[in-house]
Amino acid sequence: MGSFLAGHDMVKENSFLLKTPDNVSLFVAKLEHSFSNGSPQEHGALLILHGIGEHSGRYHHIPSFLSQDFDTFYTMDLRGHGRSAGLRGHTPSFDSFVEDLRLVVQEIKKREPQKKLYLLAHSFGGLISLRMILTDVKVLFEAVIISAPLLGVAVHVPWYKFLAAEILNYTLSALQLTNEINPSFLSHDPQVVEAYVKDRLVHRKMTPRLYFEMCKTIDWIFTQSGPFSCPVLFLVPGQDKIVSSAKTLEFYQNIKSQDKKLIEYPEMYHEILNEIGKEKVFEEIHAWLKTLKIKTVQHSKEAHIG
Repeated sequence: MGSFLAGHDMVKENSFLLKTPDNVSLFVAKLEHSFSNGSPQEHGALLILHGIGEHSGRYHHIPSFLSQDFDTFYTMDLRGHGRSAGLRGHTPSFDSFVEDLRLVVQEIKKREPQKKLYLLAHSFGGLISLRMILTDVKVLFEAVIISAPLLGVAVHVPWYKFLAAEILNYTLSALQLTNEINPSFLSHDPQVVEAYVKDRLVHRKMTPRLYFEMCKTIDWIFTQSGPFSCPVLFLVPGQDKIVSSAKTLEFYQNIKSQDKKLIEYPEMYHEILNEIGKEKVFEEIHAWLKTLKIKTVQHSKEAHIG
């Protein structure tokens, strides 16, 4: 589809479309950042997965923070979001999102066969990634970083809306309803909030089918004991008024996996990666990735000696 120059230190966006088995066009982009350094042998590729109602364009600042860890960045828009096709805020099933992600992963691995692939997922994207790494025996990612995973909502849903949605799920499952997200609770940075409100690719739609598929998947997640198919880093905001941080902590404590770590940010709102003080978050992501690479080298040496 060509290229697009976005802000955030001139990110070059080379985009293309992938067609799903049910004929939905997914928007995928490779981001090339002017600050990238090192050779492909030294670095890997990072796929970024956004949250509900938003789109991948809101993550173009990430390469400027993680270029020392990755020299290649990919983003995708979920079906029904951003520049991907599909009814806004709708899906026939939750696993359609998982299959879409798997399709994009397969395409990236074709294009970057020599590079190790990592995933950075936010909120609803985190729920999708957890569904994938808890069901796939095959290791698709070297590691996964999840920001404020949607494992429970902090937003109050009026009882009458819940009841109406339950009825509509069986009668008008694709009817678009408005979600309860308050943009002012995304970040303490007023510029981030203003940009979100003005962004034409952001929507506040959610159909009854998507809502109940999401709830069903969250329930399933809490029946799982692990382990993960790869190392996972959880980044949890302490002042999240959109998703439940308490549910994330509960899940983390119950999951049986040695390759896990959780870092809390007591003063931050939902969008940790767009918060005031986000530099610290990226520094800790870098430190965790560095530790993983050291462990990988050590295991390789031990295996060679053995």
